[in-house]
Amino acid sequence: MLSEPLNPFLYQSASFLKRIVLLPRSMRLKCVKLSGSAAGDDGSLNIFYAGEGESLGYLKRAYFSKVSSEETAAIAVWALKSTVRKHLSGDTIVIVEINRLFGSLAPAGGLETFAWIKHKVFPASEGFKARRTKIEKSYGNKIRRQKYTHAFSNDPAETERFYHELYLPYVTYRYKENAHPRRLREFQDALRSGFLLKVFDGNEWVAGLVCARYGKTIYVFAGGVAPDFEYHLKRGAHSACEYFIFKWAEKNSIRIVDMLRTRPNLLDGSYQFKRKWAAMAFKDSWPHTTLRIYIPGGARVPEILNNQLIWRKSRFEALGAILGSK
Repeated sequence: MLSEPLNPFLYQSASFLKRIVLLPRSMRLKCVKLSGSAAGDDGSLNIFYAGEGESLGYLKRAYFSKVSSEETAAIAVWALKSTVRKHLSGDTIVIVEINRLFGSLAPAGGLETFAWIKHKVFPASEGFKARRTKIEKSYGNKIRRQKYTHAFSNDPAETERFYHELYLPYVTYRYKENAHPRRLREFQDALRSGFLLKVFDGNEWVAGLVCARYGKTIYVFAGGVAPDFEYHLKRGAHSACEYFIFKWAEKNSIRIVDMLRTRPNLLDGSYQFKRKWAAMAFKDSWPHTTLRIYIPGGARVPEILNNQLIWRKSRFEALGAILGSK
């Protein structure tokens, strides 16, 4: 699989190449009919999904509290339009996920979203400056109260230890069977331009971040927390990583702190966490698929879907706000 370049131009070029490389797997689409209780027990929900399967597991976890029935089949991508028309009905919402190069094969009328979106913070912006007081009050005071300290490292051995002892266990704990951990080599490549941030509670290494740098942009590449995750997270070890990175970014006149990705939903925990640091959501070219959501007229839309972010008029808007404006 291609690695993500830091250079913005190469990033766009590699993203396009990735879509081409993955075209063979994009020719056949998995069709799944999901029925059950919407997340938060917000009534019943029926979804017909037709796509590569990239986001299928996420949709099941995020949109449903319980899936009571599931039917599967497969179609060729050129049969997508007729399949959507067949399954779009008064009580069934259709979600299509296809390679972005095949976007024209999706029926008209779909609301566009993505599997992942980017988050960037601009430390010199008025938005971040306005948020600084709240950051100090909610995070700074807590971090000082816990007496966390930090250090920076470019030691490959320490990075390997971080990868095996903090990063992999934490990612597995957080995402379980849906975890897709980065490779150690990616961490080592990041060190060529960046560093490893280590957070300590006394003498204990409790959290860290691997960051890469390109010009005046710092990429928060991957984070990890020491085992006994709930204890360290409750004490604010992970938040301490972000706090110290932003302090470093301001001191070093960094223009952009790229906090990488979250799911595009206002109720997503990672999305909410990054917004607290004044992060702004951006369309990301790296994920090779696009999603289209088709809402039949008069259909009841549960809260989780109303909070889905839709790419519209060159910005993200909540699906509920779009439906309410029609």
